[in-house]
Amino acid sequence: MIGERIKRAHAAVGLSMQALVDQVERWLALKNVWPNFPIASFNYHPDVSIVSTLDAVEQVAAKVRTDWQLGMNLLPDLIDLLESKGILVIVSNVPQADKFDGLQAKISGQPIVVVSSHWPGCRQRFTLAHELGRLVLHGLLDEPIDEEMACNRFAFAFLLPEVGLFQHLGERRSNVDPKELYFLKHEYGLSMAACLYRSADLGVITEGKKRQIFMQFSKNGWRKQEPWNLYPQEQILLFEQ
Repeated sequence: MIGERIKRAHAAVGLSMQALVDQVERWLALKNVWPNFPIASFNYHPDVSIVSTLDAVEQVAAKVRTDWQLGMNLLPDLIDLLESKGILVIVSNVPQADKFDGLQAKISGQPIVVVSSHWPGCRQRFTLAHELGRLVLHGLLDEPIDEEMACNRFAFAFLLPEVGLFQHLGERRSNVDPKELYFLKHEYGLSMAACLYRSADLGVITEGKKRQIFMQFSKNGWRKQEPWNLYPQEQILLFEQ
């Protein structure tokens, strides 16, 4: 039953699910024997009307930060934050990692987010924020809005708020140096590529400049592996405890 629900939640072609199903079953078995399971029920619903634009998605992400009193700086230990809000997180070493970032499912009313252990921390964090966006935005998106685009925009805005980007880069730039993107990456835990997308989304640079910089990324092989130090992976502590 659990395996079927997970398979319906994620359609990654050719991905072996057995190891993932086993992990989820172990987690739920542990939950059932834990006298006072330390993860509360997820019951957050933003007080917003129908979301009809990506700019409105941005406002929802800002509202979540405000409602949860998170401020506007780096969100350390994102897994710990999500679990404190009622979302169970599993870090899985599923095979074929190049086809799998993560997934989200609800089993017996418990939201579960699974993220791959094979990616650097910044990619894990984006996946976690993306799946949080899927939970928060559920039932709020106007029909013309693409859900994946909305969840991406939510993740960008949740991890790197507008005020943070403007403080580091200003509101208008003719160019952005890769080193600046690297510093932003380690300041907010978002990949250099994602920081570049964020810069274009907020109009700091033009779409043309974004494409030009991405061409440089491709030429240097940075689309597959970004330069310099990796961002540390997210750590899961609750299951070990």
